[in-house]
Amino acid sequence: MPRCLHPTDKIRHVLESDQHLPEREQPYFLLRALNGREFREALRICESMKAQAGAASSEVIDSLYSVLRLGICGWGNMVDRSVQPAKQITFDPASIDTVVDVGEAAELMNAILSATSLMQRIKKNSTRRTPATGSPLQILPAPAMC
Repeated sequence: MPRCLHPTDKIRHVLESDQHLPEREQPYFLLRALNGREFREALRICESMKAQAGAASSEVIDSLYSVLRLGICGWGNMVDRSVQPAKQITFDPASIDTVVDVGEAAELMNAILSATSLMQRIKKNSTRRTPATGSPLQILPAPAMC
């Protein structure tokens, strides 16, 4: 089955800014492999961001969050501590831009691009599959590609 369609092929990513927290408290994102069209779009956005030398336009930022909506398939330990009592944030791809800032979005896009390549190497080099229980692959950190 193609990786981008397999329900259990996911990589858990913790933002650099949260890696100092105890593992059980770390907010994390579940990433999936992008298909070819999605991957090309993500690379196009990376190239556009590089060409603008960090001065991204609103169109590029909108496109960046669109890629995140494609590549992020879940999250955990996402807690809104700005309200009392603190409240768990239910996964909703449409709200990703209310959860992460642009810098974190760029980190996640790099992780998504890396996850796609990493999953390909894992599938090619391993006879073991991710457990059918849906447990995500635990691979950190993702190298930067963008």
